[in-house]
Amino acid sequence: MRQFFKDRDGSFATVDCSDWMDFKNKIQQVALYPNGKENGKFLFRGQGCSSWGLTSSFDRKFGDLPPAELDSIYLRRMKLFEKNFSIYGNMAKDSRGIQLPTADEGSELTIEALAQHYGLSTRLMDWSSSMYVASFFAFSGAQSSSTGMVSIWALQENAFASFSTDHLEYLEDFYDQNVRNLWQMGSFSRNRTTVRNLEDLFRSGSKHCSIDNGLPPMLFRFDVPVASSPEALSDLAMMRISSMTIFPGIEGVVKWIEDGC
Repeated sequence: MRQFFKDRDGSFATVDCSDWMDFKNKIQQVALYPNGKENGKFLFRGQGCSSWGLTSSFDRKFGDLPPAELDSIYLRRMKLFEKNFSIYGNMAKDSRGIQLPTADEGSELTIEALAQHYGLSTRLMDWSSSMYVASFFAFSGAQSSSTGMVSIWALQENAFASFSTDHLEYLEDFYDQNVRNLWQMGSFSRNRTTVRNLEDLFRSGSKHCSIDNGLPPMLFRFDVPVASSPEALSDLAMMRISSMTIFPGIEGVVKWIEDGC
């Protein structure tokens, strides 16, 4: 496994892949079945540029502000969303394929997840239990790459046990009426530390996680050339992974047509 690592720092490692097929080969050997045995359950995340860190959309937007101010802004935005959701959100079903809860059914996490679902910047970070769904998000966003590479991240689910929930949370099964989340086999992480980039929590010297360098890394970043996009997206389409299935509803149909069905 080690021979595939481009770099390793603590419990974080990067892997260079020459193309889509090389990625599928290496992720099987590195993250899924090293030494022929399943290495625990992994979560996956795709990003359209290899230079992007693991940072929530909220922290990317407001990350240069001090922590106290960030907390104040975040609370205000969530309260505004919750208030307006209680007014406008009580309908049977919206065009994005999600069954909406009534206002009194909406827990704090449900409201936060719905805010993320509708495009509001939150501190939640999306993951999928499918490396292929994550790959779709990486390659479908490849036009944003400034490095010529996309990234598919792999995180061992049991890595969360190495952190206090005051620092890093794993969130799943919170609202089963979110059809899109079900199709994407999705879950969330929430980074509660002041460390903006999640990968830094896994590096040597992290104050939040005790790292045993004798064990395999818990977090991987696989970098794949943007030039592999046509082959990858064609392969994924054969698996019925496309905009139309990832985004159930009319929005997904429009994306599918725009993608050149």
